Amino acid sequence: MFVFTYSISASLFVEAAKENESEQERKYLLRNQFIQDNQPEQAAYPIEGVSLGQGWDLVTGRRTQGTCIEGGSEVEIPGSSSTTQYKYLFDREQIYNSLGLTASASYGGFGWSASVSTSFSETSLADRARTRILSTTLVDKGGIQISPSPERMFGIRLSDQAGKLLDNAGGADKFRKLCGDGFVLAIRRGGQLDVIYELKTALSEYSSAFNLSMSASGYGASANMTLDKTRRDTLNSDDTSIRLVQSGGVLSSPTTKESLVAKIENYPNFEKGAAAPYRIVVWPYSMLPNWKSGSKSLSLMNARAFFMRYQRLMDLSALYTDSQLRSDLYYFPFYPGGKKSSALTKQATLLRAAARCYETLISDCMKYGKCSFELNQVEQCKLESGDADFTYNDRFAINSLVYGAGMARLALSKSARRDGVSVDALKFESIDDSLAIMLNSGEVFKSIGVADSSVNFKDSEWIKKSGTDLYYALLANAPMKRMQLEDKDGKPTLAKAGDESRDALTLCEGGAYKGKCILDGDQYYKALFDSETQHKQNAMNILSTWVLQVRLLPLSQAFCAQSLMHPMCRSPEQLIEYLPQEANFTVGADANFVAQTPTPPPTPVRPPKLPPREPIDRPCPPSICL
Repeated sequence: MFVFTYSISASLFVEAAKENESEQERKYLLRNQFIQDNQPEQAAYPIEGVSLGQGWDLVTGRRTQGTCIEGGSEVEIPGSSSTTQYKYLFDREQIYNSLGLTASASYGGFGWSASVSTSFSETSLADRARTRILSTTLVDKGGIQISPSPERMFGIRLSDQAGKLLDNAGGADKFRKLCGDGFVLAIRRGGQLDVIYELKTALSEYSSAFNLSMSASGYGASANMTLDKTRRDTLNSDDTSIRLVQSGGVLSSPTTKESLVAKIENYPNFEKGAAAPYRIVVWPYSMLPNWKSGSKSLSLMNARAFFMRYQRLMDLSALYTDSQLRSDLYYFPFYPGGKKSSALTKQATLLRAAARCYETLISDCMKYGKCSFELNQVEQCKLESGDADFTYNDRFAINSLVYGAGMARLALSKSARRDGVSVDALKFESIDDSLAIMLNSGEVFKSIGVADSSVNFKDSEWIKKSGTDLYYALLANAPMKRMQLEDKDGKPTLAKAGDESRDALTLCEGGAYKGKCILDGDQYYKALFDSETQHKQNAMNILSTWVLQVRLLPLSQAFCAQSLMHPMCRSPEQLIEYLPQEANFTVGADANFVAQTPTPPPTPVRPPKLPPREPIDRPCPPSICL
């Protein structure tokens, strides 16, 4: 494997500090922070209730104890509308956005305050062997809101007592604890019905489910799903598992797929008396006329970014860890030596350490409002005493996943000086195995349909790489789900639904590969368990196409639909840089590919012999009778 080495030089420290993960991410957060400070937010109604005018913490998604505004009165607002949307799910951030949840509301370290839909936020989406679709029906029957009192010239404003808090030293923290960073402007009543459908990514014999799964792949993956009859029948098949959460409306628990369809169709028809609070509108204090212009609002966008990165790292860490604990349920084609490689264990360890680092950042964000990457924060990636054996290279990987490569390099230089190591003389090798694909030259497969380009990152370019880049690299190289049946002798037979190596072939046969699929099933499976076969390169291309179109493209396109500046939005050409390298491709038993025993044709069953019929006495025809 090509080894990328570099020297840390003091001249790059300033450049690393300026990058602050990546220019794209910095611009995205700054732009959206401005928008967030100047427009109201919607949130799910909390299960412990909330009052009009009450303070609300947008970061934690919880009410505060104070009411810090004056000048408004309660008014009724009409409403009569309903909408139903179906969306493919590739990331938890989509769940939070669709259900109006605050990411921190489900974080185990802080409180339980949330809405009834928070249970959905526990759904891990790192497993691409399943296709998940969210159906959300919103029914609005009106509500209440604060309206400016006509006798007051300035309408709703910050109360004098709350304003005095901001004038005192240390008052900003006290203001946040008492008032939050916004207040409840309106409470909407009606109902919300959320359903998550989960399908195993199907094989060729489950063609309708497979087509439904694959329609979420590639370009246009982020679009809402259109529910035609074929897709409706697929969603309501016996191979689909369903989770349902309801707030408001006529409460009932469907016992069959048919009754669930009827419930969704008839849900908006409930009477106003059955309506319940389901959404609140939070107005930022920064939009009030007497807000102190010098007061700093919390960086909600940074806070959300912290939570979502933490969730992604936790989900991916769980996938890597599970592949180590239950290795018989996974293929390991993207690691030298397959499942026997120590690199896989190292990646799981680094992911867990990076997630723990985010827990520290989240804690400071929620407690003190410190929700941005500052230069003095790069040393906060404290590693536990049991991790004392981490090398400088390991520490660099962990910090890169959290802060980005530039800031991580700065953190390493401080550690080196503290340990008495000469910074100018230090040389670090790239991160182990699969992570090195981001730092080394990336092999691009012509057969996927993108022009060949070997990318060699220079020092000045490489330090711009963010933790998102490394996350995509780890996702692309993650083990694949193995779902093989066994015959009566315990030998593996043909794979069943959810087996990702089989799904890769089905995707190829379905036309996702550029041109027609270049291998038939026999050649493909022989290439996977026989390292001497001439078809090994083609088999790798089939697997890489699956990684690109199932793991990477749908996830990226879902965020590109939100904003082309979103840190998770990548072009197909950028995503190809994360694909596995040929040098690391492993087949055969080491990677858990075992020659499959073909299912023998059924033995024809001969019909049972019938007893001879008794002779029947018939009258003799006159023409022959004597």
